Amino acid sequence: MNPRFAVIFCLFAAAGSQGFGQTPASRPAPVHGAWGIDLSDQDRAVRPGDNFAMYQNGGWFARTELKPSQNIAAYWRDVRVAGTSRIDEMMASLDAGNGAKLDRIEALVAAFHRSGDEQLVNGRGLAPLQPTLQAIRAARTRGRFAQLMGAIEGSGTLRYVQARLIPGRSFFGVNIVQDQVDPAHYAIYINQAGLILPGREYYLDPSFRDVKATYQAAIARMLRHIGWADADRKAGQIVELETQIASASSTHEELRDSAKTYHRMTLAQLNRQAPGIDWQAFFKGAELPATARIAVDVPQAISGIAKVYARAPIDVIQAKEAFGTAIVTAVRLDAPTYQIYKDFADSVLPGILASPTRQLEITNLIEDSVGDAISAAYVKRYFSPEVKAKALAMSMLMKDALDRRVLQSSWLSPEGKRLAHAKVSAMEISVGYPDRLDDYRGLAIRDDDLFGNASRAAAYNWRKQVAMLGRPVDRAKWSLVPFYAQIPAYTPTTNSLIVPAAMLVPPFFDLNADDAVNYGAVGTIIGSQIAAAVTLPGVDYDASGRLGPWLPAADRAHFDDARRKISALYSREEPLPGMHLKGDVLVNESLPDVLGTQIALDAYHASLKSTEAPVLDGFTGDQRFFLGRAQSWRAKFSPTALRNQLATGSNTPPYFRLNGPLPNIDEWYSAFGVKLGDKLYLPPEERVRIW
Repeated sequence: MNPRFAVIFCLFAAAGSQGFGQTPASRPAPVHGAWGIDLSDQDRAVRPGDNFAMYQNGGWFARTELKPSQNIAAYWRDVRVAGTSRIDEMMASLDAGNGAKLDRIEALVAAFHRSGDEQLVNGRGLAPLQPTLQAIRAARTRGRFAQLMGAIEGSGTLRYVQARLIPGRSFFGVNIVQDQVDPAHYAIYINQAGLILPGREYYLDPSFRDVKATYQAAIARMLRHIGWADADRKAGQIVELETQIASASSTHEELRDSAKTYHRMTLAQLNRQAPGIDWQAFFKGAELPATARIAVDVPQAISGIAKVYARAPIDVIQAKEAFGTAIVTAVRLDAPTYQIYKDFADSVLPGILASPTRQLEITNLIEDSVGDAISAAYVKRYFSPEVKAKALAMSMLMKDALDRRVLQSSWLSPEGKRLAHAKVSAMEISVGYPDRLDDYRGLAIRDDDLFGNASRAAAYNWRKQVAMLGRPVDRAKWSLVPFYAQIPAYTPTTNSLIVPAAMLVPPFFDLNADDAVNYGAVGTIIGSQIAAAVTLPGVDYDASGRLGPWLPAADRAHFDDARRKISALYSREEPLPGMHLKGDVLVNESLPDVLGTQIALDAYHASLKSTEAPVLDGFTGDQRFFLGRAQSWRAKFSPTALRNQLATGSNTPPYFRLNGPLPNIDEWYSAFGVKLGDKLYLPPEERVRIW
């Protein structure tokens, strides 16, 4: 998803001068409050044990009104928009500076930025889109269209480096990923696609009838705009076609199971599994070698979608691809086309697809196109060595805390302890930025061609990925970018954790805040990803990254019991009438949240080195830890945005990132005097205890 809303906050402007040798009196004040928490956000009328999210954030929640065009207000949105604005300012500065003093990467970024000038982009109108539309019209047979679809999904697709929705303009997606059966090598990954709305529920659940109707109108409007014949009728046929794809698609619950969403096969086996499409033609269009190893997510879904493709009228397939292409590339096109896209995004998928302004969209486009170039410029200007050192030290303390829990576990067998200890010990943690960044030699960036720059970057990036096939996996290559504030990523196939630089900002991390707050905020977020190594998805991958069970059977049975228990606890929650959390989908998030909070608290205690934490404004160290987590998840959703999130089960609503895991943490009860009768109270025997 693509969350971005605005509040600019202090980042690293002064961070380089903030050394560890400073005394508390000489150190600059934290961004929030006297020691890292904004106490004015609290609602002391709420008992912590009744609703901890509202105890810390209720005052803010009551005084915060969402604007008509705003569906979400949250710190993580603020941070992301602030980061994008910062990058936009950085690019503008490079563009306006003395070109002779710029290094090659800075000059490339400056040229890309200049190409986004609205007058230049508007002057080209729809002309940049015409070659693709002509190719779509010319693909009148299923074989030719399969080849075109491969080309569009391969070199024609810009892989987003940020967490946002990628519309399913084609029936299948294709990527180059680490082989989960042989994690030392890469494989071609074919996944179900074809849905532009976020999930099958939007097509099949009657409660989304209004969204579906709005979507159909948006399709008709865009088709008319790009000159596609019979737009209204084609829009209805596209929605019906995507509804058929939705019926054949796997559910979100099924897609969350790593073991069930990775199936190795040869091209010949893929042809037999899904004969409704010419896979040789698809591979040719995507420039993929037919002999490379292949994996698909859910074979039954791939087969079902291929059948839908085989019987769909070719003119409807063409219209669907034309609409999808216009939507995906609208940011690079003229103002009228962009406005149709923006209206579509705001009316059908509010708060999910579009950024608040076109300038931010163009900045995002450049970030997606040349992520390593933006990363190099960002780190050079903004990232503090002190922040990196402190965050890495925190992360290593949390890794040690997890190892202690593993070795002291009361339920793990000796063999289970040995295997889990080996896996935790082998985990690699990287903070800030990767050691190597692409220099983009061979990529032509013109200062007057935004559309072409993005298209050439997409092809450049794709061909680099294809070239990885047959080579050993590059463990130094990051799956995230340093400049985008997103949840740190644990990768089970490499048994490694990445913490991007842009995540290490207030209120998640503040070098000048109390340590308890930092451990409670970014610490619990990093901790959840460290915990993922031995919860989900890591419990399905051994220390080498190979997909498959590694815990002894009895230990795995105990773990699966905890998994079912937390799933049931979350499924009881009903944020909107008739809409419960999807516990089975969210368990990949909820189990690591519980353990991650525990090991972050353990690490905070270890950081005190047997000294007692001071009491600040009446709050103990443990209380400040839990307040740090609560503040970092401060958010307010409109009913529409909340409904969207509940429908897909993509993430737990922020208030339940607090109220869900904390009742399973014994120290939370003692810190805030939570007792029997409080709404969040769980009897000790019902609390989920893992590792």
